[in-house]
Amino acid sequence: TYEIAVGEFFTGSFDSLVFFSDDDRGRGSNSTFSNIELFEDGSTPPPPPPPPATQLEISGQSYDIAAFAHQNPQVKHSLADGGKTLVQSTDAWTTVDIGSFVVTEDTVLRFDFSSTDEGEIHGFEFDNDDLPSGDYGFQLFGTQTIYRQDFNDYRLSDGTKTYEIAVGEFFTGTFDSLVFFSDDDRGRGSNSTFSNIELIDIA
Repeated sequence: TYEIAVGEFFTGSFDSLVFFSDDDRGRGSNSTFSNIELFEDGSTPPPPPPPPATQLEISGQSYDIAAFAHQNPQVKHSLADGGKTLVQSTDAWTTVDIGSFVVTEDTVLRFDFSSTDEGEIHGFEFDNDDLPSGDYGFQLFGTQTIYRQDFNDYRLSDGTKTYEIAVGEFFTGTFDSLVFFSDDDRGRGSNSTFSNIELIDIA
């Protein structure tokens, strides 16, 4: 553990703190820096930042997420806002483990959606077998027309748009996954942001 009173050596204003593990020879080097605190001696150090979210929040509960391996095993998503927002990059497919969720006639999926780069298919689906199914999914945006088209009305100029989709009016059943996608097999660029997600029954 190091505690270095840097102010005893120099003072001034700085916009960067640089860590390095230099090895011009290229023979190999590594460094690990952890539990870093930068504070005024005699004052209380600032609290550490919260750890990054690893679960997606839906209706106030946290759920595990992973890449939807059948479509794209690469992890091309991240979480923001403490887990309330799912951010997807080009050709991202993200599966959310929702257990054995029962979609009834009263089930509604509500969320905010935005994109700044149109891919082939942006949307979501309910799943059980790790295989895409147009019967249980909806497209919101994209150059292709796959999945249900009832809500395929997003435009880049919309910015962030709120959707409230009564999925129970289209199908019912028990599902173990909710899959979000920003499909773009061409790899030219696509992104999707889903936030403030709620999956609820409205009687």
